This record gives sequence, C-alpha cells and structure tokens, in this order.
Amino acid sequence: MPSRIASVWFGANEVSTACSIAVFGNQLGIAIGFLVPPVLVPNIKDKAELAYHISIMFYIIAGVATLLFILVVIVFKEKPKHAPSRAQSLSYTLASPDASYLNSIIRLFKNLNFVLLIISYGLNAGAFYSLSTLLNRMVILHYPGEEVNAGRIGLTIIIAGMFGAVISGIWLDRTKTYKNLCHPNCLIW
Repeated sequence: MPSRIASVWFGANEVSTACSIAVFGNQLGIAIGFLVPPVLVPNIKDKAELAYHISIMFYIIAGVATLLFILVVIVFKEKPKHAPSRAQSLSYTLASPDASYLNSIIRLFKNLNFVLLIISYGLNAGAFYSLSTLLNRMVILHYPGEEVNAGRIGLTIIIAGMFGAVISGIWLDRTKTYKNLCHPNCLIW
C-alpha cells in the first residue's frame, strides 16, 4: 500500500519520500507491538489474571483499529481531484476498463526485474518476520524473565530500520539514483 498511495497522491519529486514515510508508519506500528504487549501482559502463572491482561490488550487494539477504520472511511478518498504528476495523469487517461487482472499478473511474472525484486523482498520480509516472531523466545531462553527487554531489543531493531527507510526515500527523491542504489553489485541491494 505505501507505494500505491505515494504514486497516486504525490508528485514525481515526492513519491519516494512519501513511500518511505508510509513504511515508517507501518514500522512504527510494529515497534509499538514490540514495546506495549510485554508491559500490558506480565509474565504471571495465574491463568485467569493472564487472560484478563490479554483481553485488556485486545480491547485496546480493537478500539484503535476501529477508530482508524472509521477515519479512513470518512476522510480518505480513492484519488485526488487533480493528478499530482504527469505520469499519474496519463495513467488516468490511458486506463483500460477491460484490462484483465490475471493478464497483468502474468505480465509481471514475465518481467525478470520484478521476479528478482519479489524474491529479494520475500527473503528480507521472511527473515525480519521470523526474527520478530521468535525474538521473545530467543531472549527468554538465555535470560529468563526479560520479556520487557526483548520488546526493547525489537523496538531498537525497528527504529534503526525506520530511520534507514526515511533517509533512503529522501535520498532517492533528491538524487534520482534508483538504479545505482539497487544495482546487483551495490551493497544496498
């Protein structure tokens, strides 16, 4: 969603920055997910009290998600009245109503650059989500009772990535060095 929203709502000189800020927001949610649950749900033996703390956490999550859903339904529009860039304007005029979703997907998977991108993103996301899922267990195995610190470690990992994403987005908007930044021989690949 970040790239789609950025391309529809922002001009050519703002797309990468907007996308990086949207990714920043997504990562902020994950960071909060590392920090808040260990604080709201203490490591206790009493199952009834543990269930109470978990239900409170879920009610808070449901309330925040409901509020955000209502705001999106009320405030957010599909696209702006005026296209933010020439490319977006052309896409509005050239959009074919009979274009097939399946044909678009088939065309994408015939594109070698797309296939390489999806593989590299899949490996990156898989490694990140595996680490974030198992981080608590890895820390507690060696340091029993340190659930809150496991959350802090996860928070630190996320914050480091958030700053890197925003800096990369701003850099790309200013320099337009997309291919140099993601070149296979480059260290940032």
